[in-house]
Amino acid sequence: MLFVRRLIVYGLLFIVMMQLASCSPGVLRHAIAYFDTNPPLGDPPFIPSGKDGMTTSYKTALRRFPDLDSCLFSWGERPLWDTFPEETVLKNFAWSRIHDPFEAEVCLFRVLNRIGNYPDADRWFTAQGFSSRIYLPGEIPHNDMYRIHAVWLIPASGRRFYGESLLARLMPSIAYSMGVNAYWAPGTGQLTKVSLEFNTL
Repeated sequence: MLFVRRLIVYGLLFIVMMQLASCSPGVLRHAIAYFDTNPPLGDPPFIPSGKDGMTTSYKTALRRFPDLDSCLFSWGERPLWDTFPEETVLKNFAWSRIHDPFEAEVCLFRVLNRIGNYPDADRWFTAQGFSSRIYLPGEIPHNDMYRIHAVWLIPASGRRFYGESLLARLMPSIAYSMGVNAYWAPGTGQLTKVSLEFNTL
């Protein structure tokens, strides 16, 4: 019995140590971003979707993904824009590098900006495995923009990204689906914001 208790204690201690080790890089990045008054917004500048504006979580995400290339899988140091068609390069979205919704919003904003228009963005979401739909201005209440609503069903396809910590990767997903909303201004055709939402049954 004593051996079993020691085994359990050592096992729990190992899990705690692994959890702390896996969280440390993220905690450090978050601490640095907290004092960062000039995060790399990119070109065009990233626009936060949240009502609180440029939070520390967004600044942390911007430090990890300062430009479009950082959001794409690379062959070597940078994506090979000169070797493959742009459409092919943009499909190699770095989902496995993303840890949270803020990072996903930053990278989705960068990719959709590069794509440039909502019909091609709709096809991009479909290529990524999402079910997507375009809403025209006035088609739904309180919406005067072109909007894409893309849905990823988690029970059928698994999560699109996992948290950075060990426990976040091991814990099952509570959400049933992840939704992405992207908005384009009708006059200029400019992407205005990208937001993520998680739905539970």
